[in-house]
Amino acid sequence: MIKDWKDLDLSTATIFDLTDDMELIRKAEDCSDEEDDPNPGTYEAEYSRVHVIDTMIAFTEITNNKDLYHAILKANSDYDIPPCCIPGISIFD
Repeated sequence: MIKDWKDLDLSTATIFDLTDDMELIRKAEDCSDEEDDPNPGTYEAEYSRVHVIDTMIAFTEITNNKDLYHAILKANSDYDIPPCCIPGISIFD
């Protein structure tokens, strides 16, 4: 299920705050079939904030949610958009 994100603090949120659909999470994480599911209990400790944001950005593109995409970028103003996501390349720019 995709959760309502409008009241979330997206500067500290993770993919697990946006959805509990493990198939979507695995797709956003780009997990191979051999990899274990990401663990919500240890997720923030295992991954950098940049990785967490990258995954949430991937989630917005998978779900075609332009508003969430821009809200994540706004809430994480110190996030440097990777070269693969420069304006004009994202599906939302």
